[in-house]
Amino acid sequence: MSPDEIDVVRRVALAALLHDVGKFAQRAEADPERYRTLENLHLFCVTDDKGATRYHHAAYTWQFIADHLNWLTRLGDGDETIAGWAARHHKPSSAIDWIVAEGDRLSAGMERGHRDESLAGWAAVQQARLEPVTARIANPAQNQGSPKEQTHELPLSELEFAKAIFGLPKAQRAQKKAADEYRALFDGFVRRVGQLPHGDLDRFFVEFLAVYEQFAWCVPAATNSAPHDVSLFEHSRAASAVAAALGYQLIAAKSLDETSAC
Repeated sequence: MSPDEIDVVRRVALAALLHDVGKFAQRAEADPERYRTLENLHLFCVTDDKGATRYHHAAYTWQFIADHLNWLTRLGDGDETIAGWAARHHKPSSAIDWIVAEGDRLSAGMERGHRDESLAGWAAVQQARLEPVTARIANPAQNQGSPKEQTHELPLSELEFAKAIFGLPKAQRAQKKAADEYRALFDGFVRRVGQLPHGDLDRFFVEFLAVYEQFAWCVPAATNSAPHDVSLFEHSRAASAVAAALGYQLIAAKSLDETSAC
């Protein structure tokens, strides 16, 4: 592969890594319904048969990149930028949009059409916490019949070698506290992202990956399916790897330009 083709694979991988950052941003909003005011909402969100928009986090992905990583909105040609590829994963139109969308689907292990998490209400979304797998496998009896209700959770906090990495008993929290915990973690994430180097794609990718893990390791990738045992970081990292592999294969086969809707 030529250096230019390898660069395209890097950009596809970064777009897939960023595709769900809007979930983090939207859950941290004081008013998660603000999506209605986001510019170009229709470009990224799906409209159902009743005229309602779904998967609003895709618009938040675009907004996050535009606000904090604006150089990625210009890295490409026209609409074919890293920001566009990342934000259109629920409404793909180009070949690379579809690669990112397939990376998302394969990483999530589900076909698109899964219910938008906002339909459960933002209280439920913001209350949900990542559930440690070890809390389920500790008791062999839980592997028989229907799984029992999860009793442990991981707190929303930066990754560090401290008690936060171990599951704690599930706690009841007021809705304001649940939302405040999301906002505090997201604010720290934004500050660190603002310190990352711009312009050097290779260096940015490596450093962003580390920062994303530091803050999104404990954020549930999805709150609309149970158990909530996959983090946003791990889901995004897997989607990035799948998208990179698909992009590499299509470019190597000289078939990227002919790729259409999957």
